[in-house]
Amino acid sequence: MHEELELINKAQEILREIARGVNPFTKERIEETNFVMNPKMIRCFMFCADQLEKAKTPPVNTNTQFIITKEQKNRIHIDYDTIGFTQFCKIVNNVIDQSISKRAHQNRITASLRTLGILGEERDYRGNIKTITIPSSAEYGFITVHKKLEEREFDQVMATRKGQKYLIDNLEMLMGEIS
Repeated sequence: MHEELELINKAQEILREIARGVNPFTKERIEETNFVMNPKMIRCFMFCADQLEKAKTPPVNTNTQFIITKEQKNRIHIDYDTIGFTQFCKIVNNVIDQSISKRAHQNRITASLRTLGILGEERDYRGNIKTITIPSSAEYGFITVHKKLEEREFDQVMATRKGQKYLIDNLEMLMGEIS
């Protein structure tokens, strides 16, 4: 993807230089009599450069319903014994058809798990709500793992294999699509 962005940026630069009347390779002014200096051609170059800009940003998913088929659920493959909700949602989002489904989101899933009494919450020292495990969490396959990332230490709620199965089996309900 990084190489594609570099190519898009280079193509945009070339198109815009031509539109400004500059030869992108020699940096010399393009003669006014050259066909590329025709106003219609200049608009064409600018249009193409603008379209390339749009290609650099993924379209916003405006779908309001989470939809996952049984076949898509069967394609969810997790290589980890424990996984965090963000990583879990990335895996799910890679198998759903995002042209018809909203994306799975960790906040929606953890909120549902808190509402169901599977996870709990507490306020951290800044007053922010933090998701935590409670005694019943282990029954569903959710644990707390203490992590250290660079200079920062924190606790993360993670799904064991049992928790992963629960999440997959109940995705629609957890995403608010089934009451």
